Amino acid sequence: MGQRKRTLRNPDRRGRIPADVGWKQNDKGKWVQHTFYLGTETKEAERRLMRLDEFWDRIEYLHNTTQYPDERPKPEKPTWTKFTLGIALQLAAGELQIPVERGTSDPDGYATKIHALSRMYPSINFVPSDEDAYSDGAASARDRANDRMETARWIARSQGELPPREIATLDPHNLFDALDAYTEYVKEKYADGETVTPYGAGKLAIVERFKERHDNISLSALTFDGCQSLIRLWQNRPKVKGRDKPVTRKTASNHIAEWMCFFRWLNKTDQFEWRKPLDFDELETRVPETADDRRKKVRPNQVDTYSIDELKLLNEYATPLERVLFLLGLNCGFGGAEQGTIHLQEISLCQPHPFADVLDFQTSPDDSFIKRVRLKSGVYGEHLLWPQTVEVVRWAINRRQKQGGATPDAFLLLTDERNPFFRRTEGNNPGRTFQNKWNGLTRRIQADYPEFPWLSFGKLRKTAGNLVRRQAGGEVARIFLCHGKPVPTDELLDLYTNRPFGDVFDALRSLQEQLQPVFDAAPKDLWKQPKQQYTGLKKVKQIQKLRDDGKSIREIAEAVGLSKTTVGRHLEAMKQDEPPQM
Repeated sequence: MGQRKRTLRNPDRRGRIPADVGWKQNDKGKWVQHTFYLGTETKEAERRLMRLDEFWDRIEYLHNTTQYPDERPKPEKPTWTKFTLGIALQLAAGELQIPVERGTSDPDGYATKIHALSRMYPSINFVPSDEDAYSDGAASARDRANDRMETARWIARSQGELPPREIATLDPHNLFDALDAYTEYVKEKYADGETVTPYGAGKLAIVERFKERHDNISLSALTFDGCQSLIRLWQNRPKVKGRDKPVTRKTASNHIAEWMCFFRWLNKTDQFEWRKPLDFDELETRVPETADDRRKKVRPNQVDTYSIDELKLLNEYATPLERVLFLLGLNCGFGGAEQGTIHLQEISLCQPHPFADVLDFQTSPDDSFIKRVRLKSGVYGEHLLWPQTVEVVRWAINRRQKQGGATPDAFLLLTDERNPFFRRTEGNNPGRTFQNKWNGLTRRIQADYPEFPWLSFGKLRKTAGNLVRRQAGGEVARIFLCHGKPVPTDELLDLYTNRPFGDVFDALRSLQEQLQPVFDAAPKDLWKQPKQQYTGLKKVKQIQKLRDDGKSIREIAEAVGLSKTTVGRHLEAMKQDEPPQM
């Protein structure tokens, strides 16, 4: 029988997404494919199917290459066994680690069993269910391997030779020598003109942190235990530099991943004699969860985001330029890197979508879009702009034209000094223009509302993603945030067929209605630059209300806790801002 194409099928009545992978014999001896149920979200189902595919490909490979003994006839075709099907069902359920039961095995046999399974099925992450027994067995295996190595060294020395592993222990270089060479490798691999890509810059920053946190040991000390010791520092979550709190679990995992990249590079390069230990693949890299990590999992919102009331305050207190950053972040899910690299030619104002029919989307000449590739992921994205976003983008374009050099490929956002909003420092770190603007806005709000949260500018992108996810589901949110695999943008028709931007546009239209209170919170004159004043906006509004209620200057001053002179100055400013009476 020919193998069926492994694709997702339509969801069943319970919303579960099925797929047929691999073969087995039913009770009648007929060959049939096994149907797996891969969850209810398409992207997650695709990930689970990919892992099942890798597992089944390995089963097919073993079937075709294994020599079967005469007393055990070779199956007609690759097939799911009770054991492999049990693993596959766990993969289909989304499990990332497959526990191996100890059974009646002694510790040595238990460790050997897990190692054998890992070699047989390298795409599967097998873990021991009895960690103590596994640790004892693995330690015993290492001791036996070391004994064999010492015997080999003794034999080699007696013959006037050194085995390859002994050569590595004589490497005269130290860890920082190797890290410096690795730095040059990263700079070359991730070069971007005269600097490096943001991803490369992140790797370089981690390497510098290694040199701050670790001792400069000899490369000969990088045995199995030496490598594990470097990793263990990050498993223990050291404190953030200059702060009394540990690094996050994600940060620790990123640093451990970089150590593993470094070790693999060091093993391959000809610049050093070091070679990875025989038991290198047994290094423990998982970062344990803390009690605080587990508590966060049960919170309704595991990621800090803004509430609707907080979004209203942000729009109310923002200057015109801050409002541009605010609405681009909320409407399009753009962080600093995305906003700072918007080109004027990527903005389409007041024109219908040319592929509306393909997207099954109702469009009109009043619609406006931003269409671009996200630099970090290389994924193409499109966003329908809300009316207030269109207004602030028009203002930003006009501001940019006044600055000069507003060619189609020019950036939308420059500082008053005509520097790009998003740029890297001399140390190749991201600039803080966006965060500084956001901090200033947050401080003004906190002057009136001390309980207002202090969140980074990036949390606005997470807020937008959560709003879209609640409105239209995880798949639409991923498209909105430009997650996924890059697609060539020169094949737009295929792209529109495969990525339902119409669903993103519909979700944004629905959100526009829900967020109307946020838009209404903005001042009537969106472009008026707030005057620098020591009285918070909250008190200014209170003064205005008391005046409208007919209160005297003395009564207003007593109510708001300001001097009569200060109240009088605000009342005079309000009078000047009001339109003349006809």
